[in-house]
Amino acid sequence: YKYWAAAVFFLIAASGLPLVWLLRKPRYQATASIRVRPIIERIAFSTEQNGTVPLYSSFVNTQVSVIRSPLVLTRVLNRDDVKQTSWCQAQASQAVVEHDRVLENMLLGVDVGPRRGTELIDVTVAAGDPAEAKLLADAIVDEYRRYVEEVTRAEDVARHQTLEDELLGTESL
Repeated sequence: YKYWAAAVFFLIAASGLPLVWLLRKPRYQATASIRVRPIIERIAFSTEQNGTVPLYSSFVNTQVSVIRSPLVLTRVLNRDDVKQTSWCQAQASQAVVEHDRVLENMLLGVDVGPRRGTELIDVTVAAGDPAEAKLLADAIVDEYRRYVEEVTRAEDVARHQTLEDELLGTESL
């Protein structure tokens, strides 16, 4: 009887195994890395806003929060190449699409965190298609980089304006 029971068990298990593989959709992950340097280059002279970044681990964790923020992820969702993905089209095909809900769904598929003991932040995206996972990870990194460049440029313009104002103020004396 035990051979008969073993044969029935293996027959049922063997017939159910292909069914599991047919019903299960694979998830793919793509990881992109961002290097956050602990040194801010000086433009004209040393100030407290350049040189070695104080409390570097806090700075890196803040950058992780910036990457996961609606400021960056909204930019990602507004890109044309992201709108063409099946993930984004599936979001748009729902009866009521709320922007906040799409952001929440994106955050569920995105994992952002600093790599321990390095200057790197890893952005990992899970998706049903490997090309889409790579596209989304690259888009997040690109939009984060653009956002940081815009903020840095605005700070540089403000700093330059302050220096010009100070220079004009000393010349008039």
